[in-house]
Amino acid sequence: MIYLLYGAESFLLDRFLASLESNVLKGGIRDFNRDLFSGKTATAKSIIEASLTLPMMAEKRMILVREAEFFNKNDQEKLMAATDQIPETTVLVFVAHKIDRRQLFWQHLIKKANVKPKSETSVPEAPAVLIREFKPLYPREIPSWIHEESRRMSVTLDPEAIQILVELIGTHLVDLSYTLEKLILYASPRQSITIEDVEAVICDVAVRSVFDLADAIGQGNWGRSLYFLEKILVSSEEPALRVLSLILRHFRILLKAKEAETKRMPQMELARFLGVSPYFVNNYQSQAQRMTRAHILQTMEILYQTDKSLKRSFIPDLLIMERMIFSLAAERGNLAAQAANFS
Repeated sequence: MIYLLYGAESFLLDRFLASLESNVLKGGIRDFNRDLFSGKTATAKSIIEASLTLPMMAEKRMILVREAEFFNKNDQEKLMAATDQIPETTVLVFVAHKIDRRQLFWQHLIKKANVKPKSETSVPEAPAVLIREFKPLYPREIPSWIHEESRRMSVTLDPEAIQILVELIGTHLVDLSYTLEKLILYASPRQSITIEDVEAVICDVAVRSVFDLADAIGQGNWGRSLYFLEKILVSSEEPALRVLSLILRHFRILLKAKEAETKRMPQMELARFLGVSPYFVNNYQSQAQRMTRAHILQTMEILYQTDKSLKRSFIPDLLIMERMIFSLAAERGNLAAQAANFS
């Protein structure tokens, strides 16, 4: 049996690979029946020889070849010729970040994967090939993934908890899975995780400093804004994109708090409307009162532009974020000038 596993979503790929390895090597001596190679350093000859070796005191042996996209043309040709010789007792797994479908070796595996037996009872002459691509999930798919992942871990997350988890952590599955494990330990023995649990576990130095940064921005204190920005990025060692997502979430909540000023909601109802713990409601209300709606919207527009720059530019992240503060300062001056003209 031959597997080709490739794609940019390494978390899902590695999880599939771990499950495959567990099933293939169950009941046997793992160290004697598993060989690991890299396409950067291994030769086709060494991989073929390992694949032709019979398992020791087990039904199957597993040959794992990572970085398979780095095989040269000569090694690819040798491997292609050997695929029909691999015994049924060997599971040969090629792992790659991406494949070039123009190369004959990958075309060969894809063709073999699409070959069907002549009948249900017929046995193919060569080992079957299974190909799986692991693509990164779209952002809209992440909440469903968190829901299913939490079920797999025998817990449930409130919808609001899932939302804030995505906003605070992002869409990286490794980070999300690690955070879910921390949440489970924090909430134990409860099997239901709430938004309060998420805020208690994740609201670290970076999250608390975002309140201070938003306060400084709202007051037009750009020196303090730069101070808190550096504190978040440098002292807490948080990635710039995550910090920006925290700031964006904060101002989305401020915009909702601004809209709620005329509605006179009870605190619990307002907390549900804002999507935050009641503990934070007063802080958001006081900050929203110090800003105009136009100021909040313009701030969010600059934050969105900064998000694009972080994802596309080769300029250092800290410099991009500092430019964001300068842009906010310039825009605040423009808004003040416009207000003076209309007064």
